[in-house]
Amino acid sequence: ESSRALHDAIPFLREATTVKVVSIKGDPNSVISPSAVVAHLQRLGISATVDTTTDLQAPIEDEIFSRVDWEGVDLLVAGAFGHSRVREHLFGGVSRTILHQMMVPVLVSH
Repeated sequence: ESSRALHDAIPFLREATTVKVVSIKGDPNSVISPSAVVAHLQRLGISATVDTTTDLQAPIEDEIFSRVDWEGVDLLVAGAFGHSRVREHLFGGVSRTILHQMMVPVLVSH
């Protein structure tokens, strides 16, 4: 999902003055690291950096909200991972929370 969102956001990222790649509680089995994403963006002529802050003290959605606020982000690009309707209803989800509470535009792909 994140790869798709990144691909869909390329026209916006080309116009950005700053692009940061963040992986919060990333999948340890993922073959794509944040540094590989930055390298890919740089090959496309997009200047990007990896946010190496790893001090996760809050739930993921709160961490994302904090980073958006601290950095003055004006677009969040994210992959959306869906769960069953029952699980989403009972436990909520990061994607759902972000879509309902984010104060900046969010580009989501699934």
